[in-house]
Amino acid sequence: MSPLTAARMGRPLRLFEPDVPYFITNRTMQGRYLLRPSAETNNIVGAALARAATAHGVKIYAYVVTSNHLHLIISGPKGSISNFMRDFKSWSAKKVGGLINWPGSFWHRRFSAEPIVDNAALRGRYAYIIQHGVKECLVDEPEPWPGLHCAQQLRDGVRGGRGRGGADRRGEHREAIVAVVLSPRDLDPERLGK
Repeated sequence: MSPLTAARMGRPLRLFEPDVPYFITNRTMQGRYLLRPSAETNNIVGAALARAATAHGVKIYAYVVTSNHLHLIISGPKGSISNFMRDFKSWSAKKVGGLINWPGSFWHRRFSAEPIVDNAALRGRYAYIIQHGVKECLVDEPEPWPGLHCAQQLRDGVRGGRGRGGADRRGEHREAIVAVVLSPRDLDPERLGK
């Protein structure tokens, strides 16, 4: 295939299996620190996650938002993951971009989505998400991370979002996250294998 032909081709289609958990990664434009943790940013991102998850029937099992990227473990019905990410990225970019006065593209390229095929992979992805901030030596343990994350709720088995700053002005973020965030034991062990 010539370079000219390759340049004209669209992106490859992604087919997501319904109700299979996926490990999602998405970076900000050029890896810039556009998601620096603050009460406002946490609330906007949490509300955008909850709103998109509710709109598309996506289940969020784990998440962490760092200064320049985020990781999620999610599953959803057929066709929902791409729509979820489209809406989440659009809503969060508009709101956080406006908050920090960022005029250009907010998210860098497409999101990465890897299927989680067994329990060992699931445990590895949960550990990776929970240890964010610790492995970079930014905090000594997960809970003090000032960004939006699920470490405390996974440890305590509590449903609901965690991040410094609480709910947004209307209180929507907490209630919506509580409705869509599930614990690891909510994943179907039969689908994940032994």
